[in-house]
Amino acid sequence: RLLIGSALLRPRAGTEERGADEEPTLEQLRDRRHAELLTPVARAAALAAVARCAKRSPLLADVTEEAIIQGLEEREALGSTGFGNAIAIPHCRLEGVRDFVVGVVTTPEGVEFDAVDDKPVQLMVFIVAPQEGSNEHIRLLSAISQALRSRDVIKEIVNKKTPEAVLESFLRHASGELDRAGHT
Repeated sequence: RLLIGSALLRPRAGTEERGADEEPTLEQLRDRRHAELLTPVARAAALAAVARCAKRSPLLADVTEEAIIQGLEEREALGSTGFGNAIAIPHCRLEGVRDFVVGVVTTPEGVEFDAVDDKPVQLMVFIVAPQEGSNEHIRLLSAISQALRSRDVIKEIVNKKTPEAVLESFLRHASGELDRAGHT
């Protein structure tokens, strides 16, 4: 079973040329989540689920699901985004994307993801990013990895029973790191 909850995280107003009306509140993030249940058997199926979930974002209206899958697979070909400790942060940068789309995917049974520790991945936090904005992308990756450095945090998120609870738990633990990186 795979629980998917996605949230749209944008740079805080003032970190780029965006108006204050574009800064989402935690409540807006909750309202923008999506959920789906399925059973991935391999990394390719998990990446397809990530792409399907990400595609639901209005920010990706002009990007095809196939382009998202291709971007994620191309990044994985450079080296696995399975960082060990049951987490992966699959990410890609795509033409036509104007803002960051971030989502949380859990699978308590784990997915073989070619992680650095050769263990299954239970928690994936994905990023679909604009082609430009490399520094911001790196700050976001760093903030997510910092938020997930505790095994207890990972267990808590993975053990949640609903996509809403998964998202709530992730945002609770990640909000401080995301704030420091310039995202809310």
